[in-house]
Amino acid sequence: MRVATWNMAFWSHRGACDRAWRWLLDTLKPDVALVQESVVPDWVAPSGWSVQWERAYLEGKQPWGTGIVSRHPIEPARLADLDAWLTTLPPALPGKGGLRGIHRADGWLASGVVPVPSLGPTTFYSVHSPSYAIERTRLRGVDIAAMKLKNNPDLWFTDVLFFFLRNRMNGLVVGGDFNASRLLDQTLGERGNNEFFDRIASEGFVSLHRKFHDHDERTFFQAGKSPHQLDYLYADPKVAARAQSCHVVPYEEIREYSDHAPLVAEFAD
Repeated sequence: MRVATWNMAFWSHRGACDRAWRWLLDTLKPDVALVQESVVPDWVAPSGWSVQWERAYLEGKQPWGTGIVSRHPIEPARLADLDAWLTTLPPALPGKGGLRGIHRADGWLASGVVPVPSLGPTTFYSVHSPSYAIERTRLRGVDIAAMKLKNNPDLWFTDVLFFFLRNRMNGLVVGGDFNASRLLDQTLGERGNNEFFDRIASEGFVSLHRKFHDHDERTFFQAGKSPHQLDYLYADPKVAARAQSCHVVPYEEIREYSDHAPLVAEFAD
């Protein structure tokens, strides 16, 4: 079984959207694909693929979002306690273009249960963590001590997400663009990136890439940016035990489609 995660960068590569999807489904051939900054073409579902997709920035005009595409049926399964926690915060505050405000998981998280033959029912979470934190003014009076990193002054979507995923370590795969990189701490000083990855590892989440590689591998190729790995695949120990490999697709293969390279994991059948 093959699982891929890919930020498809629709906002900057929309002209290549259809070709990118055909490459993903026809050339990469995943059994399950976790996609971010994506728009699913109309032909995908009629071609036999199951689709679970959520549009981001619901008040905005842009069309992209986060999704799961699978050869097998997908049963939608929202992370109800995360949704409930987000609704306890005050409404989103005005921001750049009126779009800022993580006040629900819609568009940043798509989740569903897939009956994978080799793994059994597995819950997949496709994640696109916003590149900005939850606004501090909306967190006044909210106890975030168990979620917040010690080495970062802010609370980020991935901090909250993995807090609620800790109790779901039974048939779980989490992948996507976390907008976090250990390299940030190396180049800019400690910002909580190392702490975040170390913490989720201590809680039992297994990095499929780190299972087979000693170091991070670049997945973000925007011009002028450092060689960050921003995209990851994690699993619970039972699922991770069946992983046979995990690698980044060479950027030269997908350069025309996105500024992110896909991350692919293979599992024993």
